[in-house]
Amino acid sequence: MVSKPVHVEEEPKTVGPWSSVSLGVRRPCVPAMIDGPDLDSRAEIHDMVVAFYRELAMDPLLGRVFEQVAEVDWAEHIPRLIDYWCRVLLGDTAYRGAIVQAHQRVHDLEHLQPAHFIRWYELFVAVIDARWSGPFAEAAKAHAAKIGGSLARHLGLVARPGVASNAPQ
Repeated sequence: MVSKPVHVEEEPKTVGPWSSVSLGVRRPCVPAMIDGPDLDSRAEIHDMVVAFYRELAMDPLLGRVFEQVAEVDWAEHIPRLIDYWCRVLLGDTAYRGAIVQAHQRVHDLEHLQPAHFIRWYELFVAVIDARWSGPFAEAAKAHAAKIGGSLARHLGLVARPGVASNAPQ
């Protein structure tokens, strides 16, 4: 199956796990596929990771961060991401990485903003909803919300209860 680019439109809103951050962001407008396969195999996870990062690399907000700031080596990064999602969804133990440290390095080079995390999450959900359905697909979206929120809090972009945010006002 060939994936189509994700169509988005401008609409200010508050987004899921970052509900305390209200920004004008681009909202995915992709209808969910009702009878798509689930993300219950390494092959499906591979296809999801490739489809998602293809969209991300072409995104005006996120593409520049990955290409010019982080200077991602896609030949190395994609297999690592496949291993990560196989660990999250299938319990595979092959993943070896340091998510927080990797994102901190990028944040130190150029301060990430809440909009980066919101856009990442929106694209992730849109790509999954366009092609996959089922309990593993839902678990992937829930985990993405959790890890995105956790990273944003760790980098000081979203305030923790009782702690001030470092996000620009």
